[in-house]
Amino acid sequence: LVASIFDRRFALLAENEATLLRRSEERFRKLYRKTPLPLFSMNPQGQLTDLSDACLSLLGGTYEGLIGRRLDTFMLPGSSERWREDFRRLIADGSRLDGEYQFNAKDGGTIDVVASAQVELAEGGALSVLGGLVDVTARNRTEAALRQAQKMESLGQMTGGVAHDFNNLLAVIIGSAEMLRKRVGDDPRLLRPIEATYEAGRRGAMLT
Repeated sequence: LVASIFDRRFALLAENEATLLRRSEERFRKLYRKTPLPLFSMNPQGQLTDLSDACLSLLGGTYEGLIGRRLDTFMLPGSSERWREDFRRLIADGSRLDGEYQFNAKDGGTIDVVASAQVELAEGGALSVLGGLVDVTARNRTEAALRQAQKMESLGQMTGGVAHDFNNLLAVIIGSAEMLRKRVGDDPRLLRPIEATYEAGRRGAMLT
């Protein structure tokens, strides 16, 4: 009777423990799916085994349609080759993977994505790869625009400096032409080239 009571008690405890574990797993899976971060998990072959809703939104498609696909199939050719090489190194030595890759966007364009991943050892010695994606397209475009603005600013400063120095040279030419015009008198042979020099200098100043 005592043994039966203990068996029943342990069976109830085991059942409660299993229920709690199942609820905990369901809660974790819900948190994983609903997190605002684009998270994913893969097997050692590089196939997606799970992904958050944010990751699903970034890659585009349905959950069932993406499970089993390799991440490099979403990338542009150059990026997919780099990813496969980086992923092989990740699986071989367990080093953390961090890199920027170009993905095909849902709207048909391209997006710049930073992918991070690391190897996790699951129960029974099975390997799993956990990672996340960050869309840095807007950041890269802003940085490119800033670099272009800096180039234009530098070009403007250089052009302004050249124009200032050139104006100084033209001022000397115009001033000298004016002095010569006053001193040569009425000789047309001398006045014509002096006037031409003066007029060219004045037009050059206006152009600058």
